[in-house]
Amino acid sequence: MLFKEYPGIKVSFTLVKGLRNIFNTAKSIEIASTKLAHWYNHKVKTGFRAFNSLANTTPKP
Repeated sequence: MLFKEYPGIKVSFTLVKGLRNIFNTAKSIEIASTKLAHWYNHKVKTGFRAFNSLANTTPKP
């Protein structure tokens, strides 16, 4: 219900969940870097700007 009323919250939740998953499951720096690059691409596609400062600290693909 909340996500239906406020789709921006769903986007934010999805991005946070993905980022948390990277930190919780990456077995090495190389794997984490690759996953962060994919996360960054997903963030760019969403157009959601709330994570720009964090995204600017991650490696770009």
